[in-house]
Amino acid sequence: MRKLSYAFIAAAIILFGICCFRTGYSYAILSHPQLVNSAPAHTAFFIAIPYGISIAVCLIAARIIYKKSVR
Repeated sequence: MRKLSYAFIAAAIILFGICCFRTGYSYAILSHPQLVNSAPAHTAFFIAIPYGISIAVCLIAARIIYKKSVR
């Protein structure tokens, strides 16, 4: 059970890296005026919302599984 807990922690870390990359890339593209002019640059941060929820779910699941394995 502990290995499953560690797998959820690893998934949360990987999701965090992907979230930072995608949000930063989208912000850079949206803030460049010659490339796109369809939305304000701060809308790129809306990409982080589903990743944040997924990271929270992974960490909560890892904690629950870890606590069950300690018993």
